[in-house]
Amino acid sequence: MRKSLLGFVLAAALLPVSLVHAGVKEDLDAGKSVEEIIAQAKADGADIEAILGQIIANAPDKAYAAVAAAMVAFPGQVSQIKSFALSRGLDAATVASISANPGLFSGVNGVPAGAPAGFSGSPTAGGSSGGPGPAASPT
Repeated sequence: MRKSLLGFVLAAALLPVSLVHAGVKEDLDAGKSVEEIIAQAKADGADIEAILGQIIANAPDKAYAAVAAAMVAFPGQVSQIKSFALSRGLDAATVASISANPGLFSGVNGVPAGAPAGFSGSPTAGGSSGGPGPAASPT
């Protein structure tokens, strides 16, 4: 009896983690913006690091937009979000720029407002900063 009760408690403790994982992936597949996903996570009382981790894992092209949206939604946790983003390999200079003014970088569908032409939001596209890559040489 005691072992089955312990198994039930363990399964119940892991349930929210598995629901967060499935929910974020499904929301991304359904075309929801990172702002919508993070707003829903905040309303649900979900752990922001768990949500960011799932967004970064499932949609790396939206990583920086997700970090900005998380900083806007959780202004008291900017330092924690910044540390988490850096631990996931995002560019330190870009994350620092976002943390200085997250509202400027919070945009729609992974492209920050005011982003330069060609910005992809990906931590791997166009160089380490996720920016547009090297400029064309003048002719």
